[in-house]
Amino acid sequence: LRIHLWVGLELAWSAMEPGACVSALQSLGAGLESSSFNDWRKAFVQEHIHVFNFSEENKLEYTAIHNQYVEGLERHLESFLPAGTSMKALEQALVTQPDAFRDLDEAASGPVKLLLEAGDFVAFREMMLFEKQHSEDLTASPTVMGQMTGGDVPDLDGVLDRCQRLAAMASAEGWENVLTSGWMVIDKMAVEESQRTSPAEIYLRGVWTMNLSVIECCDMMFSFDERRRGWDKNFVSVAMEKGSSLQEDDVVVTSEIDFGFLLHMAGIPRKLTSRLWRRWDYPIAGTVTSAMIPWRMPDDVYDTENSILSLKITSIASHPSDPGKCIMTTIESNKFGRMPRWVLSSLMSVTAPQIMKGLEGRYISSMRSSGGVVDVTRFRST
Repeated sequence: LRIHLWVGLELAWSAMEPGACVSALQSLGAGLESSSFNDWRKAFVQEHIHVFNFSEENKLEYTAIHNQYVEGLERHLESFLPAGTSMKALEQALVTQPDAFRDLDEAASGPVKLLLEAGDFVAFREMMLFEKQHSEDLTASPTVMGQMTGGDVPDLDGVLDRCQRLAAMASAEGWENVLTSGWMVIDKMAVEESQRTSPAEIYLRGVWTMNLSVIECCDMMFSFDERRRGWDKNFVSVAMEKGSSLQEDDVVVTSEIDFGFLLHMAGIPRKLTSRLWRRWDYPIAGTVTSAMIPWRMPDDVYDTENSILSLKITSIASHPSDPGKCIMTTIESNKFGRMPRWVLSSLMSVTAPQIMKGLEGRYISSMRSSGGVVDVTRFRST
């Protein structure tokens, strides 16, 4: 890590008080929001983005560009500090007094996250590839879906029917396996041209055997109240946009999410507005299917310009032999299509299992163990 965040372990004790540290971090946060910093970051990305591609090769040039980025970031951070404050003293205090900084607000915690992520080459490469893909999407010829307005989106019944047909398709009919293990199967397939919102859009299909009952899994996947922070590390908060209760089968909500400072800086939104819609006993009795669709308020229409979400469908059904388990099938469309297969395989074999197992494990420890499970099936519309 070029930014010397952890070097303070070997340095002498700093007399910098926690209050002064928080003030310095808030100054850094204000600097990171400034037009001068954002102009520099955008210019840096545009200057070097052509070097990065979606092939399997990690070029030596990437490392050199990453080093330049870190050096430029260091210079800007130094310039944002209050007079008389040194970066080394601040880094030293962050290491030697970690308990004083656990509950920082966003303005103060953002710089700490950036310090940690900026030295991570993988996070930097992901940011550059996200920027490249976004740039190419903007210049690509519009697809049929890309030309649609919010009012043109197919009806939700049609969306669910199409996704259920995709879920039932055999691998020989177009799916390519990305990962198979004892408890999950993940496949990918290109989105039909007539349905794409981006040239890089693909479908991902996952079949997961969960160590949760149907009631527990429905609660974990469909509940967006404050309890969700207990099992979903990316979830910050939720606000109702349409509907009277989060338990209703058709609501619009805005969720505040945390995907890491670099990706948010690159353009992934911190808030996501989506329409959550459920159908019970679909496609067969005993199965519940939910659609998560990007939505734009207050227009109350499908959001065709959402940068991360196109469509996500989740079906939950009883396990055929174990009532303590269930089978969850997910279908989603996203813009990972230009990623090389090894990157997608790595993402699916490491990140996806960690996310799902993490959700499951934290849900069991925070809800099942404490008796906090909510039976959302009792709120179903009749």
